[in-house]
Amino acid sequence: MFVEKLISLRQLHRNLRSTEFSSGRRIKINSNDNFQENSLELNNVNICLPSPSQTILIRSLSFSLHFHSSLIITGSSGCGKSSLLRLLAGLQYNLTDDSSISIPSRSSTIFLPQQLYLIEGTLREQLNYFRYVRNMSIYNNDQQLKDLLFKFNLIHLIERYTLDSSIQLWSRTLSLGEQQRLIIVVALITLLKPMNSNQKIKYFILDETTSGCDELTEKIIYEYLQNSNIQYISISHRNQLIKYHTHQLIIDPKTQSYEIIQHF
Repeated sequence: MFVEKLISLRQLHRNLRSTEFSSGRRIKINSNDNFQENSLELNNVNICLPSPSQTILIRSLSFSLHFHSSLIITGSSGCGKSSLLRLLAGLQYNLTDDSSISIPSRSSTIFLPQQLYLIEGTLREQLNYFRYVRNMSIYNNDQQLKDLLFKFNLIHLIERYTLDSSIQLWSRTLSLGEQQRLIIVVALITLLKPMNSNQKIKYFILDETTSGCDELTEKIIYEYLQNSNIQYISISHRNQLIKYHTHQLIIDPKTQSYEIIQHF
């Protein structure tokens, strides 16, 4: 019975994904197209709870972002922030008639949810995790790995565990703040490509990914992202992060409405 339910659920997802693309509700943007004016565009999209009831949280959402822009999504708990990010990440489907999402392919996007991707393995294996799952070559420039760990105040992990000799379950070994800093490093390592690599990661989606970090650490993380050739979209309840984004999406759950503010 359990296996049958899994098979049925998988088929449902396939059907929803197929319908979404065939109806033009989701359009993939070529991430290699440097002349693409917008890297993300939503037109008249309802953001709903991921449930059979499809309760609308944000009604008729429309906005666009240029590749050099960044976005922070704010609003009270339960207003639809995470549902919107899941929709952008392809984990939910656009079921709104007469609507469209123009968005980069999942292969060019890294989604960092509140539940972090931490494995049991050596530090090198954890650092290369996103590269493993994307069939990218393992990054073995130890000095650059150490430089990133040092930048995000994690160099003590090398001193305690080395890169290769100690197997750890990192979700239990590290504090929440350490886990969040580490997953940022893991994501950034996907940007360290050999010269002959065609793999291109261009977008990070962060769902409260720095909630366990102090203000100084968040400053280090977001200033690094600002100076990287990466576009990012964040969810946060912390107003101090607004200044690291060019645009802010404010969600009002009482009216299912929203406001877009551009910050200069």
